[in-house]
Amino acid sequence: MTSGTPGSTGGVDRDTSVDILADDAVRRMRVGEAIVVVIGLVLLAIAFCLGRLYEVPGPLEFWKVTAQPLGVVTAGLFAISAAVVTFIAYRRTSESAAESARLQREKEVRAEALDRCWERFRFIFENSETDGGNDPKLPPEVIFEVVDLLGDEAEKLKDQVLVQFIAQWGEYYADAHLLASTAPVEPS
Repeated sequence: MTSGTPGSTGGVDRDTSVDILADDAVRRMRVGEAIVVVIGLVLLAIAFCLGRLYEVPGPLEFWKVTAQPLGVVTAGLFAISAAVVTFIAYRRTSESAAESARLQREKEVRAEALDRCWERFRFIFENSETDGGNDPKLPPEVIFEVVDLLGDEAEKLKDQVLVQFIAQWGEYYADAHLLASTAPVEPS
């Protein structure tokens, strides 16, 4: 949402921080996958070269007896290491998903708070006397208090457009109210 309408952040895209974090997570995951593939290929090349350099040690009968148990143990170790790698990948993915969900929720809560702040300001603006014509629906003391609270809330939400807008309108309203209260009353 990049428009300048009430409830917006004055041209700042609210999805930017979530997108940047998601891009970083994807980039790190791809780099990790590339590193694992490269390490696997290097180990395969080293094992192939070592296997071609040496003769099988020992008599053939020894290998007929020990090859199967040795193969089972080796396969078991590789299965356990694959399970560990899968578990680590799962943990990273679930942590990344939880972080993305948390950031999304924070973004939604902030957007809702900004929308409420804009709506409150719009209510005060519509129910105040700024042109010297009609009587205000709300007393000036209430308007001043609410404008002050809205300014504080906008500062907490870090919406500088709303902060400046509230401050400028508050000054304008205070000046208009001061002029209206000090103006001489015309006798009828």
